[in-house]
This record gives sequence, structure tokens and C-alpha cells, in this order.
Amino acid sequence: MNLVGTVERHGWIASIRTKMLMFGVVATLIPSLTTVWISYIENKRALQAKASEELLGVSAQAVREVDLWTKELRYDLRVFSSSYAVTENLDHIPLVNGEPQHAGIYFQRLADYLHAVRERFPDYSELLVLDQHGHVVATSAAKPSHIALAPGWADELTKNEWALGAPYWDSTGTHAEMLVSVPIMFPLAKAIGMDPLAFGVFVVLAVEVAQIHPPFGINLYALSGIGKVHIGRMSISVIPYIVMMIGMMFAIALVPQIVTWLPSTMR
Repeated sequence: MNLVGTVERHGWIASIRTKMLMFGVVATLIPSLTTVWISYIENKRALQAKASEELLGVSAQAVREVDLWTKELRYDLRVFSSSYAVTENLDHIPLVNGEPQHAGIYFQRLADYLHAVRERFPDYSELLVLDQHGHVVATSAAKPSHIALAPGWADELTKNEWALGAPYWDSTGTHAEMLVSVPIMFPLAKAIGMDPLAFGVFVVLAVEVAQIHPPFGINLYALSGIGKVHIGRMSISVIPYIVMMIGMMFAIALVPQIVTWLPSTMR
């Protein structure tokens, strides 16, 4: 009897020790696993927040770069379109059944000018001059090609003074392209009776205002980088010059003799 009782007693004690050991292991694992899970959730949230912040920063930088890039494109195209080679030859290209004729000396001059500009600015795959109906007047390419214009492009061009088409894939050139268009202002100036010389000075002043007008004036960023001056301080410093140039533009539009008087005395 004593031997049996002793064995049963030791078995009961071993069972208690096993339960206590299991309880201790479980009591240790549960807080540890809980801490690991909470740490995982918090790290995941922190990484997601950091990734989202970096993506937003990169996206904002990309938007600014695209804005500057399209602004440079518009500036270049306005300079190209205001050339004497465009305005003078464009008026003399004859129309056949309402469409411009792709022949003659004036057409050839305009095409040669576009081709020469295209060679100096390789970023443009093709330079074209279109009429108000979307017909190709002249192009820098060897032969006129079909241009897919977006619906309402003329209204957008009139409203915003530029139009940006949707990007598309050029299967022949195996690269992406985008159509950017600006109006040729000289025919409009002639239609309202504005002197060509006064209009030229007016356009130069308008371009200069665009180059220094915050927040997208290209010259602002160039001067800020060269002079190590904050862009905000630079923007404030150019406001008097912007006001003076805009005032001069109004004066030329109202009294074009400000520009034309001196040249008229030299004829």
C-alpha cells in the first residue's frame, strides 16, 4: 500500500509540474506573439505611409517637370510660329477647293523653314502648319501625313491659346508622341488692323512676361539657381517688372505709334 501510494503521489506531482510548465510557456508566448504582431502592424503602417509620401513627392515633382516641359514646348512653338518665314509665306499660299495647295514657291519656303527648324530641334518629330479646319498647310516631313486631332481642338486653342493632345503610340517610329499646338497670331493681328511692327513688339513683351511670371517662369528658376536666391524672394522681386511690361503692352495695343513712329521717320 505504501509503495502504490508513493507512486500515485509522484505521478500527481509530475502532472502538476507539467501543467505549470505548459502554463509558463503559454504565458510567455502569448505576450511575445502579441508584441510581434503589433510591431508588424505598426511597421507595415509606417512603411505604407512612407511609401505613399514618397510617391506623392515623386508625383508632384513629375507634375512640375511636365508643366515646365510643356511650357518650354509652347514657348518654342510660339517663337517658331511668329517667324517672318511663317507669317509672310502663309498669306500667299493659294487655296484649291478650300484646301491649301502643296505647291509653289511660298509653300516651298514655308516647308524649308519648318524642315530647318526641325533639324535644329530634334525633340520635335514633325512640325506642321494647319489651317482652321485642320488641313495641313505645310510640314517638315517629306510628304503631308494625316493628323488625328481631338474633337474641339480649335475651341481649346482659341480658349487657352494652346492645345495639348493625348499621348499615342507611333507604330512606324516605335515611340510615343503627343500633339502640341499653338495659334499663329499674326493673321489675327492683321485682321484687327494692328501694325505688324507693333504686334511684333507686343509679342516680345508677352513672351518676356511669360518667362519671368511666377510660379512657372523658366527664367525665375534659372536665376534662382545661379544666384542661390530662394524662388519666393525671386518671384516678389520681379513683380514691378511684370507690371511695367504689362502696362507697356496695353499702351502699345492702344497707341501703336509708340513703336511705329521712330521707324516711320527712317523710311
